[in-house]
Amino acid sequence: MRKNKNIFLGNKGIGIIELMISCLIIVISFVAFFYGLVSCFKLAQVSKESFYALQEVSNRMEVIRSSTFMDIFTNFNGRTFEVTGLPTGSTRGSITVDNSMPDLVRVYIAVCWRSSDDRIIGEDSDLDGALSVSEDVNNNNRMDSPVTLTTFITRR
Repeated sequence: MRKNKNIFLGNKGIGIIELMISCLIIVISFVAFFYGLVSCFKLAQVSKESFYALQEVSNRMEVIRSSTFMDIFTNFNGRTFEVTGLPTGSTRGSITVDNSMPDLVRVYIAVCWRSSDDRIIGEDSDLDGALSVSEDVNNNNRMDSPVTLTTFITRR
């Protein structure tokens, strides 16, 4: 008769190598989890800042739309503003009005700001409301930002 051989006969327990590898995997998992958590908090903060900026841009656009057609260019072109709800001096919005067509104006409003983690959101890196040659990253002669509104207003 044959005896059944025990395949686990040579294994006495977990070795130090296996223990170190499993601890390393656990540490890497925790570091990745906490890095993801911190990134989510930063994104939530940027989302909150974007909300304030979009609210301000929407309010400015409504003021412009309620103005008379003849006054839009003279009253709003080249104007800059700060966003309420964000720290003073850390935001700059700019309004550009193109009146090259007689019965139509294009109003473009963009907001750039310094986020809470000290990143500049948008192309206006010095937050002065004016687009410099060195700031125009994509060379489109327009201040780009994640928070922009463009509209066309016609003469009534």
